[in-house]
Amino acid sequence: MPQPVRLIDVNTGEVVAPPPNNQHGYSILSHTWCEKEIILSDVLAVGGVFNLGASNAGDKIKGAVQAAKSQGTRYLWMDTCCIDKTNKAEESVSIRSMANWYANAQVCLVYLDDTEPCTFEDIVALKKSMSLELYRDIHALQEEIDGLNSRLDSVLQSNRGGDRELESMGGMRADLTQFDTQGLENYQRLTDLKYANERTILKLTNAIEEKEKALLKEREKAREKDRRERRSVVPRWCTRGWTLQEVVMCCKAVFYNKRWEHIGTYGGGNLSKQDVVADLCSVPGPAICQGKAIAGALGGSTVLALMSARNTTIEHDLIYSVMGMLGIDLMVDYGEKFEDTVARAIDEIVGKSRDISVFNWTGRHLGSSKPGRSLYPVNVKGYENEYANLGPLISESKITLTYPGVIASFELQRVCIMINRTITPSLEAVEKYGDTATIDPESDLFTCQIINERGIQAKTRFICSTLMLKNELRFLDSLPFEVNKEPFQGIHDGAPGMAPEAQRFLREQNVEMFCGQWVLAKFAECRGAKWFLCLLEKDQGGEGYTGQRIVTDEFKFEMGQTEEMLDTHRVKVPSCEVAMK
Repeated sequence: MPQPVRLIDVNTGEVVAPPPNNQHGYSILSHTWCEKEIILSDVLAVGGVFNLGASNAGDKIKGAVQAAKSQGTRYLWMDTCCIDKTNKAEESVSIRSMANWYANAQVCLVYLDDTEPCTFEDIVALKKSMSLELYRDIHALQEEIDGLNSRLDSVLQSNRGGDRELESMGGMRADLTQFDTQGLENYQRLTDLKYANERTILKLTNAIEEKEKALLKEREKAREKDRRERRSVVPRWCTRGWTLQEVVMCCKAVFYNKRWEHIGTYGGGNLSKQDVVADLCSVPGPAICQGKAIAGALGGSTVLALMSARNTTIEHDLIYSVMGMLGIDLMVDYGEKFEDTVARAIDEIVGKSRDISVFNWTGRHLGSSKPGRSLYPVNVKGYENEYANLGPLISESKITLTYPGVIASFELQRVCIMINRTITPSLEAVEKYGDTATIDPESDLFTCQIINERGIQAKTRFICSTLMLKNELRFLDSLPFEVNKEPFQGIHDGAPGMAPEAQRFLREQNVEMFCGQWVLAKFAECRGAKWFLCLLEKDQGGEGYTGQRIVTDEFKFEMGQTEEMLDTHRVKVPSCEVAMK
């Protein structure tokens, strides 16, 4: 629907249907709701006409009317009194048409009802006044963790050297009768060193785990304090979900403070102060006031990342309020689970544009447990780290969305999965759980280290079903010790070298050999697609492959390594079609 159902005539105060061939255009209000708003039923109760001179007409309405007049428009639209919210069909059509209404308006009036300053620069200065004191404890903890990790690396390196020397003497079960007095002393020194190192490694590992837990808590405390203190200086308008699409889809935005004093204008030929306006709106500068041209152009993950920092009264509106930006049209259903709303949006985005950026999410608590949806998050919080990726990631290969899963071509790479056995239950302990059970995600039990053939290393925490964990633990226990517990040997040019057993394991290119293992996977033929951990299996017919994503936090790379290096430093394995369940 190109125009709203109702408009306010700014000359008469009457709520009217939009005239055909509206020559005067209309202004549209972008604001946040207050505790007491004048709604359509209030206006209809007095004949459908605002008495704009009356004291009870409402300061917001009177200010918006005057602002619309000053912009040379005859009509004004505002959601409080131009939508009949008791009519669910009309409300649904309005939500689905909202992007078009803002794009077709002559001007968008942005009303910051809790803001005193009269310039963009003043508001942004207040936003940036939050000092780094909030994060002082975080920095201190991070330095402690870095120090502990450095000590751990030194001990591990010492332990590797001692292990090689000890192995040359016959290992921990060597025949002691073969040694003379000096050899026996040397052997005793090495075994004592190994036990001491192992105790130190355990202590350091546990200390790092405790510090990392404390760091997570401090970060959340800092975020919450940051949110509380920013509420007093950051306009509420900047934090609300609906206002994101409004400022992006309109073609011209005029900003006003709480007294309806003009703050500034952006769009409509005036693109100055883009960086300042972007800071104010918490939106990338190139996305502001783009009209219909922005629909689908930002990329699904970018839009959802922007929404992850905002809030709505009803969580479903985190999706419905940006349908225009996403370039999709969904039936509005507040009765379904929010997880299903997110999944419908992802299906629509991928089905319409093959934008697979929507599968670039992380967060071990955010994965869907529903059949066929291991690639899907349950809410938009999984995208909070995807903000930097402006633009869709278009897959060049076919993607089929089915009830059993997402069928597409995937690139794979075999990796060493080193699960931290000091804090992860043994296989015997896991065997006691039912196959479909999931370990309490709050326990932070599971951490693993991922290493590829070129020595790229990443750590992450993960959650999966006990059946998936059992299979991987059995597989790891069947491998040579060096592959899944100590893949490196020696130091070459300052970097660890790969043990021969690990090299042979990781250089395998036959995908058949990967089945039943945890591997890294990513969408093929799509630059920017991210690697994720996955259990690869043969399908029941034995002719194709199925996969199931293992939900993880973000990968933390070591020694200055990056996500991109997983692409450039790896064994090339032919991509293959996989049905991700």
